[in-house]
Amino acid sequence: MNQAELEVIGEALGELRADLTRRIAAAIEQGDASAARHAAQAAQATLADVELQVRSRAEAAYMQAEAMRAQVAELAEQVRLVLSRAEERLLTLRDGRDGERGQQGAAGSSGEPGPRGETGIAGRDGRDGRDGIDGRDGEFPPTQEWRADQAYPQLAVVTHRGGCWQARASTQGVPGTAAAWLPLVIGLAKIQSEARSLVAEGKRYQAVEIELSTGDRITIRVRDRSPNPTGKYLEERRYQCGDLATWNGCAWIAAHDDVHGVEPGTGDGWILLAQRGERGKRGERGETGAPGREGRQGERGEAGERGSAGPAGVLGLWRGRYDSARHYSSGEVVNHNHALWLALHDGPGVPGARPGEWDVLLTAPTAR
Repeated sequence: MNQAELEVIGEALGELRADLTRRIAAAIEQGDASAARHAAQAAQATLADVELQVRSRAEAAYMQAEAMRAQVAELAEQVRLVLSRAEERLLTLRDGRDGERGQQGAAGSSGEPGPRGETGIAGRDGRDGRDGIDGRDGEFPPTQEWRADQAYPQLAVVTHRGGCWQARASTQGVPGTAAAWLPLVIGLAKIQSEARSLVAEGKRYQAVEIELSTGDRITIRVRDRSPNPTGKYLEERRYQCGDLATWNGCAWIAAHDDVHGVEPGTGDGWILLAQRGERGKRGERGETGAPGREGRQGERGEAGERGSAGPAGVLGLWRGRYDSARHYSSGEVVNHNHALWLALHDGPGVPGARPGEWDVLLTAPTAR
C-alpha cells in the first residue's frame, strides 16, 4: 500500500467520522434514541469493513497498516464516546406536555387502619382565662341552744352537750343521736368526777374518762406524780417519781423514775421534803405524882425539865399560780398552763422551759 492510497483512506475515514458525528447529533436533537443507536451501529459496521480492507492490503506495507489500525482504533473509541454522551443526553431530555385530566375513578374500599403514630410534642400552655365575677358574701345562720320541743329547718345551727351542730335536713332529732345533724365542733359533754388510779410497768397513772358531745367516750391516762408514802427507805427497792421515803429522820421524795441503790441525800435522785428538827431543851420539873406502891427505900431523883417544841421541818409547799417575778425553792409546787409543777432547784425559771428545773406532777385532761 503506497502513500497515495494511505492518504485516500485517511480522507475517507475523516469524512466518515464527520458524517457519523452529524448523524448522531441530529438524532440527539430530535430526541430519537433509536436513530442514534442505528447511526452508531452503522459506523461500527463501516469501520469493521474498512479495517478488513486495510488488513487485506497490509501485506506490502506492514508499518503503514499498523499506523492505519491505530487511527481506526482511535476513531472507534471516539465513536463510543459520542454514543455514551448521546445515551446520557437522551436520559436527561425533558418530559412531554401533561395530558388532559381524566375522569375521576370509582372510590376504592377503605384500607386497614395504620399503626398508631408516636405521641407528638406537647403544645404550649394556653393563656390564663379571665377572673370570674366575685360571689356574694355567705351568711352563717345564728346559733341557738337546742330544745327538744322545737323543729329545726335545714342548715340551722345549734349547741348541745358542749358541741356545735348543723342540720342536714329538717329535723326534731337530738344532736349526736340523729343522722340529720352534722357536728361542726366536737366538745366535752362530761368529765368523770374521780380519776382511777392504776399501775403499769411499776409506774402510777391516773385514768380519767371523758364523754364527748357525739356520745363517744375516751379515756385519758396521765402519770401520777403526787406524793406516795412508801415507808422507810429500802436499798433493794426501785422508786418511781413521787414516791416518799423516810431516812435519817427526814422525809424524801423521788425526783425521777427508777431511783435504785442511791441513798437519800447522796445523789440527785431524791428531794428533801421534811427535815428532822433539833433536840429540844430540857423541860421544867413536873408536879408530884400520885403515891406509888410501897417499895424499897431509895433515893429520890430530880425530875427533868420539859423541853420546848422544836422548829418545823422543811416541807414541799404549795405556792399557787406560777409568778415569773418570784424565785422558787426546791420542793415548792405551783400551777402553770393547766398542770402542777415541782421545783427541782432554787432560783428563777419557767416550768417546762428547761429540763432539770421543774418536773410535772399532774396535767389536766384534754379532749382528742
